[in-house]
Amino acid sequence: MAVQITSFSGARLRAMRRAAGLRREYLAERLGCTYSAVTRWEQGITAPSAVYLAQLCAALRCDVGDLFDTVAVPAVPA
Repeated sequence: MAVQITSFSGARLRAMRRAAGLRREYLAERLGCTYSAVTRWEQGITAPSAVYLAQLCAALRCDVGDLFDTVAVPAVPA
């Protein structure tokens, strides 16, 4: 049996931002954060807080789940 692990995907954020035609500078300004914060999220160094996730979804017109990857990991027997 596998365990499902969900994590924020910087690559998905980058792809969605580019598809929306937004520059990092504009997205950062719209969210009220720094350009470097958006860069760190896209590079997978950090993940946005819940407040920024909601704002990202509004700016990108997507659902929160669209910014996450789900991976199946084999369960370790007890």
